Amino acid sequence: MEPNQYSHSPCSSNDFAMLAIIKAGDDEAAGGINEGNKTIHAPNPLLNPIVLDLVFDHLPVHELRNARLVCREWDNVGATVLGKRTFLMATKLFRYDGTKLSEPAFVADKLLRRLSISSGFNRFEFDPSVPTETRGEVITKAIAAVPRVARLTEELAVCLQHKSHMTALLKGIRKLKSTNLRSVSLCVNIVDSSWGKKSPVLKKLAVQRTLTSFTFEQQIDDDYAFTVRRSSYNPLTYQPFVQIWLDAAPNLTELRISANFYPNLEGCKSIKVFEFEFIDIPNMRFEAVNLTAVAGMLAHIKNSVVEVSLENSNKVVHYCQKEKLDLPVMPNLVTLFVADIYQVQDSLDEIRLPKLEHLTLDKFYEIEVLSLSTPHKNLSQRHRGIQSVDLMMRGIGECENFSETMVQLFPNVKRFDFTWFVGTIPLEEFSRFLEPFKAWNLEIASLQFRNVKKPASQTILAGLRNMATWQGEKTAKFYFDTDRVDFTAHFDDFIRYSGGFEIVKMRDDSWDNEFTKEMQAIFDARNAPISIK
Repeated sequence: MEPNQYSHSPCSSNDFAMLAIIKAGDDEAAGGINEGNKTIHAPNPLLNPIVLDLVFDHLPVHELRNARLVCREWDNVGATVLGKRTFLMATKLFRYDGTKLSEPAFVADKLLRRLSISSGFNRFEFDPSVPTETRGEVITKAIAAVPRVARLTEELAVCLQHKSHMTALLKGIRKLKSTNLRSVSLCVNIVDSSWGKKSPVLKKLAVQRTLTSFTFEQQIDDDYAFTVRRSSYNPLTYQPFVQIWLDAAPNLTELRISANFYPNLEGCKSIKVFEFEFIDIPNMRFEAVNLTAVAGMLAHIKNSVVEVSLENSNKVVHYCQKEKLDLPVMPNLVTLFVADIYQVQDSLDEIRLPKLEHLTLDKFYEIEVLSLSTPHKNLSQRHRGIQSVDLMMRGIGECENFSETMVQLFPNVKRFDFTWFVGTIPLEEFSRFLEPFKAWNLEIASLQFRNVKKPASQTILAGLRNMATWQGEKTAKFYFDTDRVDFTAHFDDFIRYSGGFEIVKMRDDSWDNEFTKEMQAIFDARNAPISIK
C-alpha cells in the first residue's frame, strides 16, 4: 500500500494522456510484424527504462504519480524518478488504530531515498487518525520503525515547531545508530515559552560517517519575538541539538547555519562550504553579532574551507557595527560572501586569503562597510588574485571615494556585478562614483539600478554614459519611477548611449501596457538593445 500523499487522481494533462494512448497502442501491436513466415517483435520504446527516465523527467510531480498506474514498468521507473525529485512525508505512513499506532504503510524502496518530517500545525503532516499527543511517537517511529530507513535513506529534511518533537527525532536516530544519511536539514520555529534559561543536556549520537551536508535554520517570526520578550529566553537553547550532529559527523563537507548562536566547529576538519547567517530577533535588545565568536568558528575550519558566506538576517540596520572581523589565514578560500555587519576590510589581502578569486560585498545600508573613504597611498594590502566582484549597496553615504580605492585594491577584476539602490543621489556624485570602474580590464559587467527616483531619465542616462566607457560585455537593468513626458523626451539619448550594450532592461510599474508596447515597438524599429517590461 502506498501512503496517502502518493494516492493517484485522474490524469489532467494532455501530454500524459497521449503517453498512455501511445502505450496502449504499442501493447496492441506487441504481437509483432509478419515478414514471410517469421514474426518480428518490435521493441516497445515506452517500456525501455532509459526512454521512460527521459520522458518522466519532464512530467510534473502529480502526473508522474499518475503514470505509475499504467503498468509495472512505468511504476518501477516512476518510483525512481519520484524518489529523486520529491521528499516522502514519513509521518503519514502511520495510522492510529484504536489504542495504538499501526505498523508503517509499505512504500517502494526507491521512495525512501528522501524523507521529510514536519510537526507544524498543518493537519496534512500526519494521518487524520493520529491524536496530537502521540505525534512525538510517530516522529520517532518514522525514523526507527521503518527498517529500510537505516540503509536506504540518504536525505532527511525536518521542520519542527514543538520542543518535545526535537527529542523525539533524536530518539529515533539513536535507535537506528548508524545510518546512510548524506544530508540533514533541520529547521525549528518553536514558540513554546517554557524553554527557560537552561539549555538541555543531550546524549551523543552514534558516528554518522556518511553525513557530508548539514543545515540548521532557526526561523524567527512575530509570534516568536512576542513569546521571547515574555519569557526568560536563552539564545543557546538550540545549540546542543545542533552540536550533537556536528560532533557525530567527522566527514562533514558542507555546513549551513542560520541562528543566533555560534556552534563549536572544532571537530569539523573537512568543511569545504560554510554559510553562517546571524539571526536578529525583532525588537529584542540583544548584542550585535559576536565577531570574536565568528572568527573562532572560522579558525577551526580555516585549512579546509573553500567557500564562506557571512550574512545577517536584519534587513534594517539599527546600529553601526564598529568592530571589525579579524579573518584567520584561510589558504584555500576561493569564494567569500560578506555582509556589512562583519566589517572585514582589514583582512582582504593576499597573505590571509591567497587563493581568493570571487568576492561579494553585501552593503545595503549607508554606513561605511569598508574603510575606503579615502584613497590608499599604501597599496601593500591590495589583492591581485580577485577576479570577480559582486557589490550590493544603497546610496553612497560617507564612501565617496569607495569606488576609486576599490579599483586600486583589486586591480585584476574581470567580472563586475553591481546592484545599487540609487534613490535620490545628485547626478554629479552619481557619475563621479561610477567613473573609476572604467580602469578595470573587465570582460563582463552587469549593473542593476533600483529605486531610481525622479528625474529618473537623467540618472539612467548618466549610468549609460559612464558604463559605455567600461570595457567588456555590458548589460544594465533600471527600475525607476518617472512620468511619460520625462521618458519620451530622452528617447533618442537612450538609444544612442545603449549602442555598446548587450541588452538594457527598463521597468516602471506605473506604466500601462499600451504605453509600454508603444515604446518597445519604437526601440525595436530602431534596433536598440532595450527591453521595457
